[in-house]
Amino acid sequence: MFEANPITEINGPLWTIRYELVCYVLAGAAATVGVWRRSWDVPVLFALAVMVSLTVQAFPYSGPLDDTVEVMSRFGPAFLTGAIFYRFRHRIALNAAGPRCSASEHSRCTPHRRA
Repeated sequence: MFEANPITEINGPLWTIRYELVCYVLAGAAATVGVWRRSWDVPVLFALAVMVSLTVQAFPYSGPLDDTVEVMSRFGPAFLTGAIFYRFRHRIALNAAGPRCSASEHSRCTPHRRA
């Protein structure tokens, strides 16, 4: 992607920009046809993306755009994870206890069981 760039080293995360752009274009296309209107659409798309990812990992594709297919099979489920969080944002509670519950404070944030 950056072969013509006079600087030989680039910021490592920049290589993912084209795949992120593909995800946003596909999300826009899905919105255009009304895929995001129902609450079950996002989890179904996520499940399909995971199945495609597992299939591509188990049976590698070799052909045109094989690198893109392989990378998108990994990034698609990650992108849709964010879409799931957004879709169910009204059910995901963020409160003052959440940020304070680190591993070192786990005992204060977890209900104690009596033996």
